[in-house]
Amino acid sequence: MQSLYPVDLPTLEQVIECSPLNVLPDTLLMDAIALMNSVSKHKVKHASDSCVLVVKEKKIVGILTLRDIVRLTGTKVDLSRLKISEVMTQPVISLTFTPEQNPLTALSFMHQHRIRHLPLVDEQEQLLGLITQDRICQAIQTLQTNVAKQTLQLRQYNQQLEQEVIQCHEAEKSLRQTQQELELRVAERTAQLVLANTRLQQEIEERKQAEIQIRKFVSLADNSSEFIGMCDMDFVPFYVNEAGRQMIGLDDLQHYKNTPVREFFFPEDQDFIINEFFSRVLDEGRAEVEIRFRHFKTGEALWMVYSVCCIKDSNNQLIGLATLSRNITDRKQAQQKIQEQAALIDIATDAIFVRDLENRILFWSRGAENLYGCIAEESVGKLAHTLFHQESSSQLEAALKTTLEQGYWQGEVEQLTKTGREIIVASRWTPIKNQFGHSQSILVVNTDITEKKQLEQQFYRAQRLESIGTLASGIAHDLNNVFAPIMMIAQLLPLKCQNVDARTQELFQTLVTSSQRGANLVKQILTFARGKEGKRILVQPGHLLKELVNVINQTFPKSIEVLSDISTNTLWMVKADPTQLEQIFMNLAVNARDAMPNGGIIKITAENRIIEETYAQMHLEAKAGRHIVVSISDTGTGIPPELLDRIFDPFFTTKEVGKGTGLGLSTVLGIVKNHGGFVEVSSQLSEGTTFQVFLPIAEGIATETITKELLPLGNGELVLVVDDEVVIQQTTQESLADYNYKTIVANDGVEALAVYAQHQPEISVVLLDISMPNMDGLTAMRSLLILNPQVKIIAVSGLPSNEQKAMAVGAYKFLSKPYTATDLLNILADAIQIKQ
Repeated sequence: MQSLYPVDLPTLEQVIECSPLNVLPDTLLMDAIALMNSVSKHKVKHASDSCVLVVKEKKIVGILTLRDIVRLTGTKVDLSRLKISEVMTQPVISLTFTPEQNPLTALSFMHQHRIRHLPLVDEQEQLLGLITQDRICQAIQTLQTNVAKQTLQLRQYNQQLEQEVIQCHEAEKSLRQTQQELELRVAERTAQLVLANTRLQQEIEERKQAEIQIRKFVSLADNSSEFIGMCDMDFVPFYVNEAGRQMIGLDDLQHYKNTPVREFFFPEDQDFIINEFFSRVLDEGRAEVEIRFRHFKTGEALWMVYSVCCIKDSNNQLIGLATLSRNITDRKQAQQKIQEQAALIDIATDAIFVRDLENRILFWSRGAENLYGCIAEESVGKLAHTLFHQESSSQLEAALKTTLEQGYWQGEVEQLTKTGREIIVASRWTPIKNQFGHSQSILVVNTDITEKKQLEQQFYRAQRLESIGTLASGIAHDLNNVFAPIMMIAQLLPLKCQNVDARTQELFQTLVTSSQRGANLVKQILTFARGKEGKRILVQPGHLLKELVNVINQTFPKSIEVLSDISTNTLWMVKADPTQLEQIFMNLAVNARDAMPNGGIIKITAENRIIEETYAQMHLEAKAGRHIVVSISDTGTGIPPELLDRIFDPFFTTKEVGKGTGLGLSTVLGIVKNHGGFVEVSSQLSEGTTFQVFLPIAEGIATETITKELLPLGNGELVLVVDDEVVIQQTTQESLADYNYKTIVANDGVEALAVYAQHQPEISVVLLDISMPNMDGLTAMRSLLILNPQVKIIAVSGLPSNEQKAMAVGAYKFLSKPYTATDLLNILADAIQIKQ
């Protein structure tokens, strides 16, 4: 026999998860774990059912479950660098979908292979979805529930049939009894009719008395100023007093008797009054509600306190409803105005609150909640200083006194938010007075100006740095004039004193090296001050790092130990500006020193590394290829995780005021990027920080050996040397005299014009300084070119920015101070050869 309630097994479509969590093979393991975690909070019933499918071109290539993650965690592998393709389970056991399959087939297949997650694929092996044991169990539970319900229904059906059979037998018996009782009831009913007729006569008399009472009530209601009315049980009014009729615009006495009560209200309120409110009145005997009445003439809304009670006769039978309503339109309009004002206050971004004269919060706006992080429930009733913490009591006392005496106060106040964030607010106080004109509380409006103050500080700092840059530029110009003769003399001394002992030769070399280092430092100052790009050459970074280690050992506190692992024999070369590389390494070393106020270890290493394409894809700034990696580590305080993303921002610093400009790391990053490299940083609080500088390599050979260069000799040519520094004049004259040049000097541009006009035929080249008194070099250059458009002028300056200006005017070459005798002789030979 076929079941009355057939049960159908669920299909695979009912248990499959059509949009399972899936990622690409190159996804980082930590990103996949984070994705699984965020999804599992909302979708997964059991944590063990959490998994992610690894899909490539719609085909599943691997799977990673929560158990796999637990297993990997136990192996202590660094999960942050792994891709999911390296740890996923593969190959993946999957089930090819066919219409004949059902969840039991899938469950059996999963038990056979001892798995909890079964991907479902089509005939082309493309992923259709995911089946889990949990979803199958849910479907089976649903099936069991349906079977139980149907079984219960069958039992109830059988019981009903049995009951109906019993009822049929009882009905036959009852019919026989009914026939006997019917005659007896006819007699009783006759007696009841006689009694009912008597009671009807009594009710008629009672209604007459009730009408008398109603007329008395009406006479009193007509003299009332409130709305008084009565309606029958069909909710049609049979009385409205005169004041009520005037209130809602019912002039016609008979009009309201044909108007149902629902018409007294606006259409959107009518169903509530009739179906909900009147039902409550009938259940409870009395009810009250604030609702709008509709003025029949103007259509305006009249807010009323609508109070309704039941009218009953002497037998406690309900015969109608009565109302006594008060007009509260003025009060409602006032409340509406207050609500609108409160809404405007909540829209305002400023923190608006009211504090009494004892500093207790009375009102707290939405803007205050957003600024301080405290909701109104947490703030109202609290003392203000317990919320803001950092407020100055003396400042607040002065502010309160000024507000009460002058009626207003404004100023800047430092405060703390609920999360401990330091803020600066522009605070404005206004007294709130009572009806007697006495101040009873203070209205406070606070505007967050923290970012504005920070921008002001950055602006002032930028102005100071600009001034420092200008000062540094001027100092560098003077230092170049100092180093120029030193460098030329340092190069000429070994040539003039060739028979000295080895120690003296070493001193000569020290003089050359030190003067060159000083000149490089001046260039570094100019690079910082003016942003001038230095000359890039093939550099062995190992030599610079070894020199850095020496400087650290000599200048850093003895509590700091320096460890290094630098091999100049195997380390690759880079093409860079040596001065800028020194600036990078020194900035990082100084930061490491400042992070260890109580001492520690600085470790400096350099190694070759080949960056693969995969690594480059995982790091946005990286590029595949060969690099050298310079690592500078410390064992200092570390960088908080929330600040790591900001450390390279200009002007951002964690150091105390006056101990850092906030430009060190931004300068490092700018130089490294300008050289085609990138920087990586890792840090843990209380354990230290490591900066890694990646620089792309360059082909070639760099050498530190010094070769003796054969300097070019002159043929007695006359050189006009124009410079206001006497030492430079003398040094230049002596240097050129040793190499068969004749010289004539001028102290400024005016004198240079006079000398050139007198000796123009003999002068081969003019060596002209740009910065001079009376007439500057650029003006003198223009004047010389007017005298002789073919004149060969070599412009000289300690400011690299002057090169472009000089070349634009018409200089043949530019010679940067400080220069060596080699630089001077080579550039003169070049100019004279062209002249010849």
